[in-house]
Amino acid sequence: RGYHVGMKIPISETGTFAELRHAYLFADADDEQLARLTRGMQTMQLRHGEALFHHGQPAERFFFLRRGQVKLFRLSPDGHEKIIEIVRAGQTFAEAVMFMGTQGRYPVSCEAISDCELYAFDQKNFLQVLRGILLKAAGPDAVWRQGLVLTGFAVGVAALAGRRFRKTLD
Repeated sequence: RGYHVGMKIPISETGTFAELRHAYLFADADDEQLARLTRGMQTMQLRHGEALFHHGQPAERFFFLRRGQVKLFRLSPDGHEKIIEIVRAGQTFAEAVMFMGTQGRYPVSCEAISDCELYAFDQKNFLQVLRGILLKAAGPDAVWRQGLVLTGFAVGVAALAGRRFRKTLD
């Protein structure tokens, strides 16, 4: 695939938690929640010019960029590259894939424009942990509240994805 997968991050690494809290997806999570979310997290490295994923590839992960920059782009029918976004250190990307189910595919391609280090989060694990957190927090009306909170979270992520997608139309 071009990228290099590292070892799982130890859950006691509080520096990792502080780093993740800079991204909106993790900003309000406490240490216990972050510990659950990071259990399946993997470190990855990309060299300048290496692809992380391609348009149409099954979307199984989303990412937090620790170091470097990547570009999200599409190719036009005539082969011209349209850059959708430049992602910088401290940002997440490909979050919308969490709500696409098992049939989700990346709507763009991703390539390193400098040497990079990333955290990769498995879609299924993230949603399982998120549901567990919501159920615990919701109390007796758990199912009803879980639906509302997940819907609100999905709307927020969808809005971000929509802004990125609109850039493809410009």
